[in-house]
Amino acid sequence: MHVIEQKCLFQKHCSSWVSLDARLNRITAEQGDLLREGQALLRAGLPTNQVGMLLLAAAKRSIALPEGFTAMIRARNFHAAAPMVRMQLDTALRVAALRFVSDPHAYAEAVMEGKAVYKLKDDTGVRLTDHRLLERLAETFPWINTVYRDASAFVHLSARHLWTSISAIEEAERLVVFQISPCDPARVTEDQYYDAVDAFYHCLLLAKGLILSGMRQVANLGNGSAE
Repeated sequence: MHVIEQKCLFQKHCSSWVSLDARLNRITAEQGDLLREGQALLRAGLPTNQVGMLLLAAAKRSIALPEGFTAMIRARNFHAAAPMVRMQLDTALRVAALRFVSDPHAYAEAVMEGKAVYKLKDDTGVRLTDHRLLERLAETFPWINTVYRDASAFVHLSARHLWTSISAIEEAERLVVFQISPCDPARVTEDQYYDAVDAFYHCLLLAKGLILSGMRQVANLGNGSAE
């Protein structure tokens, strides 16, 4: 039987000698930073305009997702964890769009009203599809396209969902043993989680920077000053 080895699903961002626990802990640290800085800006009087509301929603989502992601990785439930990489990246894309439109308040209002982002346009008149947002962000963050592609594969049911259902492969016997369980089989080693964890970490860093920068700018404008 010919077996195709499962390739790494996400681009590598961290040295292989860094443990899984250390990788998860740095996600928790960034989550804590976003929580503390976000709360401080909110207490300082973040304006409740449409942009402010969009940023608050993004902050809430970006603080909540790491809780679920780290728990699912520690529970060895890759199928539940992997789509959250895409969700964290989605938050970053939607917040980044504030920088790519001619009227951020009109954009934020449209998003808050439930309008599809891909039907809106950037400051050059091009629709804000994920492809367009990735194109503009990739100029600064070249890793973003690979992470988007690989994470999106876990949002929709595909062959990639099969690999963690295989509990054993017996080449000599031409035998594949499958299991149905919420937990990944023992054959899935710790290092096979590294790429997804690193990808989530970088998506969180990107979202965190965009959110806090936006919140500070909105707060400064509300106080009559500019960054």
